Amino acid sequence: MSSRAAEGAFPPERPTARGRASAGLPVGRGLQIALWSGLAFAFAPALQTGLSGFAAQPWTRGTLVFPILAWIAARSGPPATRSRGGWLLVLLGIGIELIAIGGGIDRASRLGFVVAAIGICRATGACTLPVALLLGFLLPLPHALMELSSPGLESGFARAAAAIAGGLGFDVMSGRGQLTAGSAMLRLSDADGGLGSFVLCAGLFGFVLLRAPTHSPTRWVHRASIAAAVAIAFQLLIVTLAALVLADGAADAPERARSILDHLPWLGIWAAGIVLGWRYRCVDGARPHGPIEGVA
Repeated sequence: MSSRAAEGAFPPERPTARGRASAGLPVGRGLQIALWSGLAFAFAPALQTGLSGFAAQPWTRGTLVFPILAWIAARSGPPATRSRGGWLLVLLGIGIELIAIGGGIDRASRLGFVVAAIGICRATGACTLPVALLLGFLLPLPHALMELSSPGLESGFARAAAAIAGGLGFDVMSGRGQLTAGSAMLRLSDADGGLGSFVLCAGLFGFVLLRAPTHSPTRWVHRASIAAAVAIAFQLLIVTLAALVLADGAADAPERARSILDHLPWLGIWAAGIVLGWRYRCVDGARPHGPIEGVA
């Protein structure tokens, strides 16, 4: 009997769980589901704090696109092997959560969740380390860092928006961290300076860098410059739209203008993330193969 016939008669056995572990192969789907479910249960306080943050600071909702991008990169990227160091990250994440809860620093518990999530990704071989690090963008930029650029950054956007609105024939004035149109006034927060959104844009650029690693450094510098210019222009557009709505003169104009400032940034991050995820759903933007084969 030929070797080919023998292989057909006796197909190779699938590796057992112990065999997968010794070979460094990713763990089975059932175990991964159990681990992620246990992570969600263990970090329930951190998740609750995160949900509260999404309600209080709508711009932070843009961070939620990064698990989707990490999933896309993991499914269509190079195979990953298990790393025992991942379990150390899980323990470190649990330790951070315990310290944060014990010290009454609820927001710090989200850091523990992200560290533990990256650890599980590596311990189970779900994805490579660079892909797992995309989950780090689940952490919104701390308020203390955003205050460093406030009120200068949002005031600069307010002056530019007022100038554009004035050029269009609208009577909008800018002050220190505020916009006024007649009797209507809109105060700008540190989030309206767009610094947090700029960090998320950098995360989107990092995803593109992972998906198209063969491009030359010169091309990446060019693309980074374009991406930065687009991010700044988009934030200016948002503030300008708020200024135009404020100049409308309606009784609810300040509320509608505030809604624009609160929601357009994260909606823009989501839209850009979905478009980039589709465009770079496999390395170098080629047609997909393997797990997502058949997608046009």
